[in-house]
Amino acid sequence: MKDKHCCVAHRSRIERWRTTMLGFLTAELKAAGTFIELAAKPVNSPVKAKYIGQAREACEAVAQFSSRVELMESDKERIQGELVSLKLQLADLGEGCVDGDPVYNDGERFLLSSEQLRASAARMLIQNHELMNKNQHALIKA
Repeated sequence: MKDKHCCVAHRSRIERWRTTMLGFLTAELKAAGTFIELAAKPVNSPVKAKYIGQAREACEAVAQFSSRVELMESDKERIQGELVSLKLQLADLGEGCVDGDPVYNDGERFLLSSEQLRASAARMLIQNHELMNKNQHALIKA
């Protein structure tokens, strides 16, 4: 009986860790987005550079830590899609290097945009399946 309790407690800790990491990644993405918005406003060059640097650091943290945690596929897709979008926005602001990558040329920008669209389509497909299942259950109960 003790082994079963230990295993359940271990799974519970792992799930709490995943939830915490998902919260952290989401917060970093939001922070990066906020810094990008601030950098896009008319501010002097040193302030703009500071905001861009902070956004880049947040993106790098997401890239680094998202590979260390097993997330649901829908969460992975959302995080990667948002990360790609933020990297493109940073490049538009003149960021010369994001996560070690040079500023994107037209071909790379197209590929990143395509990846973002693919991730968005995958998220919408998952949501569609969830809604269809929910509707089927509602019809069965009715």
